[in-house]
Amino acid sequence: MKKLWILFLLVALGAQAQWTDNAALNTIINDDANAHYVPKVASTPNGEYFFSWYGGAGNLDMNLAFSAHDGTENWADDMKVSTHPQNTWVDDYTLLSDMDGNAIVIFSDIRNGNKDVVVYKVDGEGNQLWGVDGIVFPVPGSDEYQPTGVVTSDNSVIVLFSTNYSAGTDKIFVHKILEDGTLPWGDDGKEFSGFGS
Repeated sequence: MKKLWILFLLVALGAQAQWTDNAALNTIINDDANAHYVPKVASTPNGEYFFSWYGGAGNLDMNLAFSAHDGTENWADDMKVSTHPQNTWVDDYTLLSDMDGNAIVIFSDIRNGNKDVVVYKVDGEGNQLWGVDGIVFPVPGSDEYQPTGVVTSDNSVIVLFSTNYSAGTDKIFVHKILEDGTLPWGDDGKEFSGFGS
């Protein structure tokens, strides 16, 4: 009986590890039958991993998975960070981890009719720390593309993105988000213009 219990324990522990030990095989993070576009990975300070991608049935939702260092899934199900309307095509986005091990996901969607940048902060329990709608940076009369960001030494997030008004009038916007989601540079952030011709 003792041998059977040890065998069961070894099989159960082995079944929870996600990373394959066979270099010829890929490790599957999500096997949903729908699309998986622009996958990203970010490592937390304690060696866990957030994975993100656009995908879903009927809309390109922003999705998130969270795994321990050994590949064990930390969440029973992957999370839909945002199900707001998205174009039928998507551009690049940014996935980061802050110093507390939270995921920071910076992308654009069309919830307001044109592409606006949105930022979500998700903790290891799957809680959306900046609200279920995230922090949105709308710029009237323009779409915003390819947002990027960094985590600063005070654990704030700096977000940078460009607009597409017209040649010579395009702008770059920079926003700072404190840990609690407040915007010390105001809703409009800082703006730089005069690029292109």
